[in-house]
Amino acid sequence: MQPSIIALLGVSVILKERSAAETVRLLQRSGRTVEVLDNADRPLPDLGAPVVRLRGGCVCCGIASELLRAIRAARADVALLVAPAAADPELLATLLDGMRVAGRAVLSVALLDASTALRLPHLDAKLRLHADVALPNDVPAAVWERLIDAVLCV
Repeated sequence: MQPSIIALLGVSVILKERSAAETVRLLQRSGRTVEVLDNADRPLPDLGAPVVRLRGGCVCCGIASELLRAIRAARADVALLVAPAAADPELLATLLDGMRVAGRAVLSVALLDASTALRLPHLDAKLRLHADVALPNDVPAAVWERLIDAVLCV
């Protein structure tokens, strides 16, 4: 079984933690199993799903091979990747594009916040350009749920 992949990108640790928790909750509520691939800037809190902590660098370059191994080893319907703030959106997009094969949905989501847009406009622009979807930090849960269902072909 090839798990579908959802990757969460962005600068805000709190926003990624909140989005990861909501994604796990929605996927489990729909009957899907989830494995979290945690490469966040700090370890994620308990999300109620198995977690593989990817340490030693960023999944977009330094430990890309470890990410590929973790995805191949995942025994879940969905592998939820939480990327660090340092992840280069273009490199991660290229890596994820290589994982798009028949039978596997891949979705990269840029989680945008006003602080990043103001302080790091170049990064905000790269996130918007290279992610499949760019979402503001206040996206309603119902919209998030419809997006996940549409991508995973429910």
